[in-house]
Amino acid sequence: MKTRNIIILGASLFFIMFASGFFFVVDQTKQVIVLQFGEPRAVHQTPGLKFKLPFIQNVVYYDSRVLNLDPAQEEVILRDQKRIVFDSILRYLIKAPLTFFPTPRTELALNDLFLSIVNSSFRGFIAQYQLNYLLSDERNKIMSEIFENVIEDQDNFCIEIVDLRF
Repeated sequence: MKTRNIIILGASLFFIMFASGFFFVVDQTKQVIVLQFGEPRAVHQTPGLKFKLPFIQNVVYYDSRVLNLDPAQEEVILRDQKRIVFDSILRYLIKAPLTFFPTPRTELALNDLFLSIVNSSFRGFIAQYQLNYLLSDERNKIMSEIFENVIEDQDNFCIEIVDLRF
């Protein structure tokens, strides 16, 4: 190959790589925050090809689907000194990524924070009752109290709790 063709090919590859830094793709299942020097500049919640400034702006992706938090089973001592093992599942949505970003920053950090909130709420309510009370018809009332206690914290993290099961 001639030297001229090699230079043209190299320049074309460099231009394609440089131009690809101007664009990013938002998937249907994602929400995106565009950061400029660490500060949020734009939020994209619709899918498609979007524009950003290379080397100045970077992109943070968040899932727009319902996410699961499934912590490990834990043991709780009840009021009558009986032990039970409980398992919980929490399903949530990130509803406002721009306000979600400063608090936990990542979905993994949110999982850690909410894991402690759910476990402490459950332990605090369940430890007040005896086993026979938990096995009666009052169980639904207790579970709704726990759910209401956990929901109080959802606005602090800009999420929406869809479901909580024990």
